[in-house]
Amino acid sequence: MISLALCQFNPTVGALNKNAPRLLDYAQKAAQQKVTLILTPELSLCGYPLKDLVFDAGLLLACDWWLSWLSQETPIPMIVGAPFEGFNAAFWCYQGEVKLVARKRLLPNYQVFDERRYFRDAAEDGFHGFDWRGKKFGVTICEDAWGEETFWPFGGYEVDPVQELAEDYQVDFLINMAASPFEQGKPKKRLEMFQRLAKRYAKPVVVVGQVGANDGLIFDGGSVVLGKKGEVLIEAKAFQEELITCKL
Repeated sequence: MISLALCQFNPTVGALNKNAPRLLDYAQKAAQQKVTLILTPELSLCGYPLKDLVFDAGLLLACDWWLSWLSQETPIPMIVGAPFEGFNAAFWCYQGEVKLVARKRLLPNYQVFDERRYFRDAAEDGFHGFDWRGKKFGVTICEDAWGEETFWPFGGYEVDPVQELAEDYQVDFLINMAASPFEQGKPKKRLEMFQRLAKRYAKPVVVVGQVGANDGLIFDGGSVVLGKKGEVLIEAKAFQEELITCKL
């Protein structure tokens, strides 16, 4: 059994000294519930969208400091989203260790998105994930899970990170860390997409999303754990912070 906590989080953009202690508080609450691993959304440490703050050297140094602080303080392993060397990245934080586990590969550049201005894409980056208690966790960051061509009228992307993780690396669990802006009809479409991925690869899918509102964007969360047949095992309430737990 793997016991997971999903921290559906509402960060304040750029306020690392506020976000990091609040993430730690959720990790402590998860540990009290005997959970062994906590997951957080895309760029959870600094908030999304970070926009031109991503070019601020002081903020990037502060991200490194707070990741180190979380790694020393968290009672259980925590997967945290933060920028790193021009990438939108995810880190393992635990027992003083900060380990890079994923860099975002698919950068949306349409509608409200302008990520190619702010980040580099990790086109050929190898394995994205980590091993924990004898299991392989494949980590994707938001758009990475939208690589299947049937989701897009224009044919989609040239690569499909989920397919690579499921088929080439044979991961046991698929994790998606997201900051997915709300629009009418999107929660239903997003859930159906993840259910399709779970069924296609016969693997549990874990999605942890951001909530709140930043810079004109509203985030509904969409945090959910799906079984390998696409069944909903647990789902967070929309538009509010919540810590949900699940055993797989």
